[in-house]
Amino acid sequence: MKKPLLIFLLAAASVPAIAQITIPNGNFENWNMFQLQQPQYFWRTSNSDLIENGIYSNFNTTQTTDAQLNTFAVRLETITINNGQDTIFGYVTHGDPGNGQGGIPYAERPTALTGYWKGSVPAGDTALVLVSFKLGGSVISMDAIQLYGTVSSYTMFTIPVNLPPVVTPDSVIIAAASSNAFVSQGIPGSFIQLDNFVFTGAPTQPAMLNGDFELWNTTNYYRPQAWTAYGDSLFRTTDNYAGNYAIQMETYTYDPQSLSVSSSYLSNGTLGQNGFNGGQPYTLTTDTICGWYKYTAVSTDSAVVFAQFTNNGNIVGGLGIALPPAATYTYFEMPFLLPGTPDTALIVVASSGGTAMPADVGNTLILDELQFKSQALTTGLNTINWKNAMNMQVWPNPSDGIFNLSFDNASGESARLLITDALGRVLRDEQVNGKGLFTEQFDFSGEEKGIYLVRILQGSKTYSRKIIIR
Repeated sequence: MKKPLLIFLLAAASVPAIAQITIPNGNFENWNMFQLQQPQYFWRTSNSDLIENGIYSNFNTTQTTDAQLNTFAVRLETITINNGQDTIFGYVTHGDPGNGQGGIPYAERPTALTGYWKGSVPAGDTALVLVSFKLGGSVISMDAIQLYGTVSSYTMFTIPVNLPPVVTPDSVIIAAASSNAFVSQGIPGSFIQLDNFVFTGAPTQPAMLNGDFELWNTTNYYRPQAWTAYGDSLFRTTDNYAGNYAIQMETYTYDPQSLSVSSSYLSNGTLGQNGFNGGQPYTLTTDTICGWYKYTAVSTDSAVVFAQFTNNGNIVGGLGIALPPAATYTYFEMPFLLPGTPDTALIVVASSGGTAMPADVGNTLILDELQFKSQALTTGLNTINWKNAMNMQVWPNPSDGIFNLSFDNASGESARLLITDALGRVLRDEQVNGKGLFTEQFDFSGEEKGIYLVRILQGSKTYSRKIIIR
């Protein structure tokens, strides 16, 4: 499976028309909790891959009471994910047998690994059990057996161990998969159950073998409702801006063998073979996505928020913003003006921008109160503390002559709008009445290039912005 690489084009900016369109659970107050059981001492299972792909149920490495010995065994199954676009086999491993990463201590020279299996692996697919010995961090032997066909009752298998003469290892890795891990492909529905791993020809067994799969760890995971989270480094946190909770997202290493790194992703859509798609119903052409964040960076990286708008599956527009390091909660905005009317808004948040690198591991984004500004203005939410009393904005800036102005007349007091050139010549003089958001577009394409001043006069206060016409 490939990690998503997100590419979004920045669109022209704008601010909201008055409407009440919310981002569901944008305050991250509502969470689902699920439990994950993993066999103890095993370094990784396929369940971690599923979590990274936003799948929190139907795990394909599971505990079963259909055991050959004692109470439990492990069941591994090959399944499809992402609406059948991808396949993932069930696996357990004490480490990475290819490069020697991980493993459990064991300083013996056994002659074989035995175990018991049952399952159904159809023609064209092959389950595997592998044992790899290490010394000083290097792999010194690797032996495996292929399992296939339909076996309805537990059957013993034996993997002869071919250690180099005289050499005594210091650790061992045992790995098993429901499909052919060497070629990373399998047939959905292939499954095996394994139990009672034992080394023969040696006086002792590894203390951390857990070969009878009686020891399991249970971990509670929290995922925000109405969102899909990708990566196993997303957490519910009480380090919130408002309410009780926020979401914490970290950039992490998902494959120690290749030092492959991924952002943690959050989306109101789903991840498919060609990237993120879907989203929530949305029909405004002008609005602002806003929120509060904290970002801790161990590199020069930034977190990112993307939005893409579509109509009947066709892209209408998109935009993105980088969130630089911020030690305290910091407000951000993504205003937009779309060239057409959308029917869907897709939002994606990533803990790192672009392609995450090993130096980015540990970068941490905490996000709260993510919403459309129109939602804040119409619902009376008090979590948005505007940077100035009017929240006055002019965009795009510089401009080719056509630009937009917006401000929030929260008090309802009448105001005067003035636009003047560098010589003080008044080009616009308007009275603004009423409470709420004011937006207007101006066409100065016929005016000379230069700097113009936009001012809002209200009582004894003046709010101003410069606009460059190029």
